[in-house]
Amino acid sequence: MKQITVKLSVVLLLTLILPSDSFSAATGQQYIKVGLCYGSGAVTSYEVKSDGGLVIAKAGPAGFEEILALPACEKLNVKIESKNITARDGAGQVIYENFDNDKCIIPYDGV
Repeated sequence: MKQITVKLSVVLLLTLILPSDSFSAATGQQYIKVGLCYGSGAVTSYEVKSDGGLVIAKAGPAGFEEILALPACEKLNVKIESKNITARDGAGQVIYENFDNDKCIIPYDGV
């Protein structure tokens, strides 16, 4: 009981000491990395959407390098298939496969 009280006190103290804007929501254009993993209970597929189209890109220290622009494609279904990550359009056609660690999908206006 004493440990819980101490931990709650530390959390309360930190929220009072830290500036309030440190907990604010992000603004502007930001990207997050979403990965598919293997194993039980892992996510094996997801849907990527962007109203302005999508781009398959290579992420590097200087930013994103366009590999395949898809300005008319607003949705891709990304799935692990035969141990490879594959992106398909709404009709099920393979758009890109064998994503390496540095490949990503970003909004069309993000390159």
